[in-house]
Amino acid sequence: MTSEQDREADEITASNLQVNVGPGVGPPGGMPASSSMMLAPVVQGIQKALLSEQNYQQTLRMEMTLAALQSLARALSAYPRRKNLLWLSAEFPIRFGPNFAPTNTVSDQARGGLLNSTRTQDVRVEAPPIQETAALLTASQIAVYPIDIRGTISTGTGIDAGQGNIYGSIGRLSDTRDHMEQRQITMEWDDHEAMSDIARETGGKAFYGSNDIKAALTASMDEGENYYTLAYTPENRKWDGKYRKLEVKSTQGGAKLTYRRGYYAVANPDAVKGKVIDDQIALLFATAMHPEAQTSTMVLLKVQVLPPDATHKTVRIDYAINPQDVTFADTPDKLKHVALDLMAVAWDKDGKSSGESSDKIDTSVSLSSYQNAMHSYIPAHQELEVRPGNYTLRLGVVDRNSRRIGTVDVPLTVTAEQAQAR
Repeated sequence: MTSEQDREADEITASNLQVNVGPGVGPPGGMPASSSMMLAPVVQGIQKALLSEQNYQQTLRMEMTLAALQSLARALSAYPRRKNLLWLSAEFPIRFGPNFAPTNTVSDQARGGLLNSTRTQDVRVEAPPIQETAALLTASQIAVYPIDIRGTISTGTGIDAGQGNIYGSIGRLSDTRDHMEQRQITMEWDDHEAMSDIARETGGKAFYGSNDIKAALTASMDEGENYYTLAYTPENRKWDGKYRKLEVKSTQGGAKLTYRRGYYAVANPDAVKGKVIDDQIALLFATAMHPEAQTSTMVLLKVQVLPPDATHKTVRIDYAINPQDVTFADTPDKLKHVALDLMAVAWDKDGKSSGESSDKIDTSVSLSSYQNAMHSYIPAHQELEVRPGNYTLRLGVVDRNSRRIGTVDVPLTVTAEQAQAR
């Protein structure tokens, strides 16, 4: 990721390029105007490349952060009551609130070039990944407490504008230093606004501007242990993905309330079909099935795993899937449709896949069968063939109607005798 030193180096490089190709500026004797005009597109290209690299780093960090938060939300979903996430970082690249207008890279650069650009926010901050992550945190009852580990920040500290070139000047270096200081102020403001926004939208509290990290951790845990759970059913049944505000009031004067300020009415995935949605679900499922990913608890399942024996050469897996965690979609002919994907992967001690199996449940059932299933479980069966060895068997199911995922890990040992048995 881009460090402060890297940002400063890029800004000084851009400043040098701007000055060195400017009219009448250059080595002793001056640079001809024709040469300056010829080099100008090169300079613009280099500046654009430097800014694009910064944008790429910021976008990558945002995507990694969203993926981590989504994984955490899926892993903690089945645990009851409120969960508190203490997020210690020096930079917070996302916001969940509806009023955040990200910087437009093109217009920002056009107004003043690389030096006048402050902090570029990717326009995808208002896209579905942000809304989906916010919705997952809400559904899993996770309150976020952002804590700035930088403590008290002294703006301007660390700025090194002393690496100018032979065509530079004290005045120009002073201007570059001022630009750097302004960028640091803007970045600090953006970080604190992002922290406050994340806390406000999840029911947590942001801590910054203090060197007492221990006090921030203690206050986060103390506040998170005392809460009331309130719920309501929205009258607006139009799930259009738009942000809807919430307000909680207290009759007791002077009370300070901390709660989620709203939610995104995320569209029902069942209403959106197509290859893009299928690819998104497949990617989510593949990520959840990786051995280093936390187990997901949004769909609870019980399993029975039987190793090979004298009558079976394969590993047999029987599932009992909790129907309460599965979405049964209504069909035009008044049936209930369920769509589940199943997967089993045997991971060896080196984290390599040694065998996998996949299957589907894609069927419509009558209302009576649906009601019976809701009082029991959804059965499924898979078989898997692996070589002798010790494995971690990750078993998973994804509900295509809701994108909910459930996974569980089971230790598996297959001996040579079992593998050879028939």
